[in-house]
Amino acid sequence: MHLRATGSWKSPRRLALIAAGLALLTLGVWLSLPGPERDILVLDASAMTVVLDELPATEQDAIACAAEEISNATGVPAKAVDRYFTLRSSSRTWYQWRLVYNVTDNPDLAVSLTLRISSEEGFAIADEYLRGLLGTRYFSAHVTPERFDNTTNTAHYTFAYSLPDDELVLPMWVLLSYERTVTGSQVVNAPQKITVTRAEAEELARQQGVPDPVSSSPAIRNGIICWRVVWQHIPTEEDYDEQRLYGVEIHARTGEPLATLRYVRAKPLPPGPIVVAQLTALLEQLGVTGLEDGASFEVRVTNSSNEVFTVTRSFGRLVVQQGANPDPDITLWLDRELIVQALQAEDTRAYLKEHGGGGNVRVELHENVVVLQKKGYMQLYAQLKG
Repeated sequence: MHLRATGSWKSPRRLALIAAGLALLTLGVWLSLPGPERDILVLDASAMTVVLDELPATEQDAIACAAEEISNATGVPAKAVDRYFTLRSSSRTWYQWRLVYNVTDNPDLAVSLTLRISSEEGFAIADEYLRGLLGTRYFSAHVTPERFDNTTNTAHYTFAYSLPDDELVLPMWVLLSYERTVTGSQVVNAPQKITVTRAEAEELARQQGVPDPVSSSPAIRNGIICWRVVWQHIPTEEDYDEQRLYGVEIHARTGEPLATLRYVRAKPLPPGPIVVAQLTALLEQLGVTGLEDGASFEVRVTNSSNEVFTVTRSFGRLVVQQGANPDPDITLWLDRELIVQALQAEDTRAYLKEHGGGGNVRVELHENVVVLQKKGYMQLYAQLKG
């Protein structure tokens, strides 16, 4: 995106304008000035997937559908989509239209109009995958389809294996992509005989040092059926100090131990970096509506991992992107913990106004007060510093 060049913000004239701008913002003075000269389009993704119950019949129908979805996603008026998005190529399979657009001042955008996966189709794909692993006879004898989740495209199954005095029952699942491929699974991955009984597995676990009383349940480890035998015990601090053994997983055919289970304290994870979704949620909860299209500022997160974001008002949307802004209107410094706590608070705005002092929120201006007022930064400032 082409951005204008500016002079040093430390010049005497600029410093005077900054001081005046801060005074005006603090006093809440509003100047009614004209809006920006042109719209600026910023995309926060280079691909869109639209799931449909029925695919468009023709390329023209697909283009019209894609234009409507682009308008909904970007805020660009439907009648102006052609001005910013130029169709470069289109292709079709039986389950998907794929349209690739050149986008003004942005990377290309790929729009996939994809047919929803029905339960029947989803199970057909997952069944074929499992038959390839297990063979048709073993699959039919031990695997029962349960339900297909259309939201996650996950086929759920029950695996059952009968023993003379017992029966193993295990949940399994197969995850599909909209491209009709398997992208993940938790399944028995080969035909397996079960020769170790529950009682035998429990005795083998005792021999490995698992204290009584024990309980056992079937499990899948790396596609292998096993017995998970664990000590029925509420762990103490001493158990964690000594990393005491509390369970083993026993191969259900060979009886060999596949894994040992010990009481180990989880190490506290370091605070993770602030991500785009968190900053987007914060701005949405603030309800910042006063910024004019084309306003673009930088957010830097303090006391964290040096995260930097660019926020741009594009056709009525605040688009948050990872990375520095080469020519921001302002730079906003936000404390990491302030962001996290504000998102968890019942009233985000009230929390920010109450805790936004002490250096938790800082603003550095890179434009003069006239430009900042014209672009509507007063509301953002008021929401953060109230």
